[in-house]
Amino acid sequence: AAFSAAYYAFSPHVADLEHGHPAVRQAAAVLIAPLLYALQVAAMADAGLDASVAAYGAAAALLLAAGACVVAPAAGVRAALAAARGRRRLGRRAAPMRAGG
Repeated sequence: AAFSAAYYAFSPHVADLEHGHPAVRQAAAVLIAPLLYALQVAAMADAGLDASVAAYGAAAALLLAAGACVVAPAAGVRAALAAARGRRRLGRRAAPMRAGG
């Protein structure tokens, strides 16, 4: 109940933000992907076998850790580099022409 209340309190604002900004939508997709993969891996566990649950749970945890420690920062660096390249390109095009040249 608490999760649902929190989710419905902020999700419309996030959806509005994603709708207006494709970069935010892409970042959200990158950040959510490891969670979705982890849930898929965890769902493969045989609930009757403790070893299976532990193994798939550990694999899911590793996926989440990889997402948090590798994928998300790498995506952030990639987005920052792309933004910097875009600013440089715009700067070159917008440079005023010098007189006599």
